[in-house]
Amino acid sequence: MKKLTGKDVALSGISAALAIVFVIGAIYISFATLPFYILGALSISLPLIKRNIISAILSYIVASLVAFFVGNIRMLPFVMFYGLYAIIQWLLDFYMFEKLNINKWIKISINVFCKIAYFALVFWGLYALMNLTLADFSVLNIEWTMPLLVFACFIAFVLYDLLYREIFKLINRLLGGRIK
Repeated sequence: MKKLTGKDVALSGISAALAIVFVIGAIYISFATLPFYILGALSISLPLIKRNIISAILSYIVASLVAFFVGNIRMLPFVMFYGLYAIIQWLLDFYMFEKLNINKWIKISINVFCKIAYFALVFWGLYALMNLTLADFSVLNIEWTMPLLVFACFIAFVLYDLLYREIFKLINRLLGGRIK
């Protein structure tokens, strides 16, 4: 395992600081919650541009701890999904495909299974821990049932996964040479 340098720690600190700002914005600016959580997740992934998983994990831990002290239970979506998923997605989409020497379709199957399992665990965990009800999801005057809610959230997750991967690739192209 590679030792952390001062630059790695500094990048981790900058990444954590950006994530904290975005998570606090998500907690207190209700109309922009989703974009701020996504920007927080992208902030966590900055060390991953250098392929430094340790710095990304440190950044995630620091951002999660500070968010907990600022926002209590309202930070759970970031801690359980957005922040952690930035690391998990990088491991599944980029690291696994380079390191594992197995059939491409087996890798894709493992990737998809892990992502669906993670989403299901987080969905039910957030639903239970935050004491949500179907009435909390009143959007577009739709009468939500649990199967409809799960299906809608799954579609949103798939779109988020695809979009997040492409944005990470774009950021990697734009900043990859600038972050030393």
